[in-house]
Amino acid sequence: MAFKSKTVANIGTSGAKTTISDTVAASTTHIIMQLSIANTVTANRQISVTVTKNGGSETYLIENANVGERSSMIVIGADQRLVLEAGDILQCWCSNSNSADAVLSYYIGT
Repeated sequence: MAFKSKTVANIGTSGAKTTISDTVAASTTHIIMQLSIANTVTANRQISVTVTKNGGSETYLIENANVGERSSMIVIGADQRLVLEAGDILQCWCSNSNSADAVLSYYIGT
């Protein structure tokens, strides 16, 4: 059991989704404490984030959310948490490639 963080620069587009979480190992859970997405360019961008359950169905956390130029969005944070189970992943994409970065903070539990 440990707290972890992960950074992902230059998020791809919908044709090249970027996995922003590690795939959750068997017999463990990841409790997502915070997910922030930063727009790194001087134009508005749209961001989408999905959860894929153990190689199965993909569900949106946000879809085409507008993030202003050089600003950020907290997708998960404050009093929100997201539990990922074995095989689950978080993916993200942006309306234009190389325009956004992500920071993920999570706890690994058993």
